[in-house]
Amino acid sequence: MFVKSNIMAESGALPDAKMIAEMEKYNNSLKDAGMLIALDGLRASKDGVRIVFENGNASVMAGPFPHPEELVSGYWTIQAKSLDDAIAWAKRAPFPEGTIEIRQIQDMSEFPAEVQKVLADRNK
Repeated sequence: MFVKSNIMAESGALPDAKMIAEMEKYNNSLKDAGMLIALDGLRASKDGVRIVFENGNASVMAGPFPHPEELVSGYWTIQAKSLDDAIAWAKRAPFPEGTIEIRQIQDMSEFPAEVQKVLADRNK
């Protein structure tokens, strides 16, 4: 679950103690349900860089980046039983406003057999 950024997050303003307490309660409920794998908040894009690849060349672009609503300001990695389960948990997040985007992690079994072999060989 990605937390989409906004102008406030991009300003570098940190959440207040009340918001942190609410987030900790939510995070602990995910943990108690055995769903939480990882979580983190991300610093504003002004502290980041992008590596852009074009025609086999990589270039570095320093932040801040435009369009905060397209950026990610934090994430949870959870193990949900289904998409509906993930949606239900995302709707419980203690945000007064904002957007959470849910994406599934790509599973190796979804790749063709020859790709699975390449990926399996790297673990030897």
